[in-house]
Amino acid sequence: MIKIYSKIKLTSSAYREKGINEGSEGYIIEDFEDGNFDVEFSDSKGEAKAILILTSSEFEVADS
Repeated sequence: MIKIYSKIKLTSSAYREKGINEGSEGYIIEDFEDGNFDVEFSDSKGEAKAILILTSSEFEVADS
């Protein structure tokens, strides 16, 4: 089970035009009943760069 606030690593290259590349790390901020997740990606200052709706096949849970 994937928990809210889990750190993830993006495994998809589908979001390059949004400035989020494969390998980017983010945090799950919402878990939807349909199996999708809101994931927030931030810059080095902690400011949100993007919030994406991802399926579990587009990321892997990263070690803390």
